[in-house]
Amino acid sequence: MKTPEIIQRIIGVVNGKEFDEETEILPLINEGLNLIARNFNLPALLTSDTLTATAGSFSVPLPDDYNHSPYYVENITYSGMVNVHTPSHSLYRIFKNTGTTGKITDVAIDGVNLIVRPSPSDDQQIFIAYYKKPDVLTNDDTSIPTCIPDYLHDPLLVNYVASKLYETIGDGIS
Repeated sequence: MKTPEIIQRIIGVVNGKEFDEETEILPLINEGLNLIARNFNLPALLTSDTLTATAGSFSVPLPDDYNHSPYYVENITYSGMVNVHTPSHSLYRIFKNTGTTGKITDVAIDGVNLIVRPSPSDDQQIFIAYYKKPDVLTNDDTSIPTCIPDYLHDPLLVNYVASKLYETIGDGIS
């Protein structure tokens, strides 16, 4: 379903109450889509990137589109799989001595950074496969939330936004 169609469905559900499409409805659609994408492993959002861990560093910035769940990490430089630790404090327990350098064998996510251990002794290329953020939807006919199946647009996006709008209306809606 195209984003304008989703907006019209939402307007129909909230019984024609006046809400601005651009400033009230569209941001809630994107909020709902981001919530879904953050909590579920949506196949359409699988992607990958190659990061460079510089010698002596302890972390590498994650790609801007990183959302969650690195499901495969490999040290390309040394052709080896890398262990992913969740939560990140388990990595710190294993590598208590941050002065250790060598081939990256373990990583963890900490905010917007990929923590690497041991600290690389030389520049190393790290391949990471992960779930990216969904594209931001706009109010035009080319904007479609393709990361979730069309048949779920109503039960997930329309109902999410309608429930949020009902909260702003308050009592008196039946």
